[in-house]
Amino acid sequence: MGLRPPLDRILSPRPNSQNTSLRGGRKADVAVHVFSGVNMILHPQLKKDCHVLGALPLSAVLLLNDTRYPWVVLVPQREQVREWIDLNETDRQQLLLESCQVQEALRDLYHPEKLNVGLLGNIVPQLHLHHIARFTTDPAWPGPVWGHSKAEPYTDLALQQRSADLKAALGI
Repeated sequence: MGLRPPLDRILSPRPNSQNTSLRGGRKADVAVHVFSGVNMILHPQLKKDCHVLGALPLSAVLLLNDTRYPWVVLVPQREQVREWIDLNETDRQQLLLESCQVQEALRDLYHPEKLNVGLLGNIVPQLHLHHIARFTTDPAWPGPVWGHSKAEPYTDLALQQRSADLKAALGI
């Protein structure tokens, strides 16, 4: 199902952190984090704010650490990529397929009023795509979740349950 880029292009071993040049000459600190024996390229803010669930063919799959919202973040495992248009055509298509897969999983698991999908990157320059299940009962409804209020971290039990549900739905 879908196109699967060569593994060495997705998860290339690198030193623990490095200052990487983005297109346009900008710099972004990224770090390699090991998850289940696999290196993942993650910006330190993503590592701080999220739990790693696993990987799809192109992207690391993260769960934002805020129990109020089922919130999944896809991070394509490509260096020096800030915008979707910086990906090659094959990777652009794969990211779209993975985004649809995440949206379907969120819809099937949580039955939200609305799915919010966003690609901002104003604070974290590494390309990452947010997927948020929204409900009329959530604290930020109908406005944006960004900057609304302080995150409420998962308890160990809630994290374990939500992670298991999402991993099963995504097949990771």
